[in-house]
Amino acid sequence: MAEPAAGRQPTVSARPAATTLILLTLSAGFVDAVGYLLVVSVFTGFMSGATLGTGLSLGQAQWITAFHRVIPIPAFIIGLFIGRRLLESLTRRGARSRLAPGLLITLCCVATFLVGASVAARNGPIASQSELLVTALLSVLAVGLGVQNATLRSLAGSSLGTTAVTGTLATAVGGYTAILIALHDRRNKRASGASPQSLRADLRQALLHNGVWLAYGLGALGGGIGELHWGAESTLLPMAALALVIARDLL
Repeated sequence: MAEPAAGRQPTVSARPAATTLILLTLSAGFVDAVGYLLVVSVFTGFMSGATLGTGLSLGQAQWITAFHRVIPIPAFIIGLFIGRRLLESLTRRGARSRLAPGLLITLCCVATFLVGASVAARNGPIASQSELLVTALLSVLAVGLGVQNATLRSLAGSSLGTTAVTGTLATAVGGYTAILIALHDRRNKRASGASPQSLRADLRQALLHNGVWLAYGLGALGGGIGELHWGAESTLLPMAALALVIARDLL
């Protein structure tokens, strides 16, 4: 069997890809919410929020807050680079399991956060502790979520990430709008370039993007509830989800 060409994205069936994407998005929303609540109210996977928060803090001369909010951005970029480079290497070698290696890195990052945050919480609120500790906890989560986002490119060549929800929602609404316009044209017997097959494909993509957006919000809801009752230990739930996806990819 010929090896995949360099840079070519592996393909998988649509149903496992969609299911896996939704599960990982739930996990990402959960982890991002717990990190936000436990450390210094900073997003580690939602870069739109981190960027906006950094700009606002700088504009109001809140230097320490701005420093905290900017930390996840370079860490997330490093994670994206690691995930993308790893996926490219696996693709060139024709590796059968392409999700598992990157998600294993994410799992290790979340586990590191769990241990560090649990130990630190014994000494009081994490936000009041050393800057080195805060930086380390924010960075390790951001790297892990960055790797996960890059790794998801292996899902049928999908460019969907698990934290870029603004663009995801816009894509979903755009798909629904195109479908409604095509149906309206058909009802009024106007020429439409959209075939029934393309409309079904547009609907599937719109539903997938809609599902990812909703999953991120539900993951954040779960993270908020989990952190309230179990603190850092609540991240064991998204860790279990990551482990499940890794196991499925390896088997």
